[in-house]
Amino acid sequence: MSNETKTEKSSHGGRRAGAGRKKGVVAETKRTLAATAREFGPRMLQILADIADDPNQPASSRVSAANHILERGYGKPVAVEDAEQPDRLALALIEISKRGSAAPIATAQDK
Repeated sequence: MSNETKTEKSSHGGRRAGAGRKKGVVAETKRTLAATAREFGPRMLQILADIADDPNQPASSRVSAANHILERGYGKPVAVEDAEQPDRLALALIEISKRGSAAPIATAQDK
């Protein structure tokens, strides 16, 4: 049985040419939901600000509200590696290249 015959007989399941939503096309329901949610945006942002400013709210709620506000305004923070801490793997590789072999390297704990 050839592949061509298998393709012709396949009437259900599997990948079919031309089937499904095209890339980049957003479903109407999703667009409608997003538009409706945006209508509540300013009010929800004000509620978050009210929680962040309210000294009677638990500290965890205030911090959470403040973080959400900052993330909407500035985006989520990106992780930054601590420049003060040397990369142990990189240091080991540098040491190996200096020695010309992978002989055991003494660590700070060994000294």
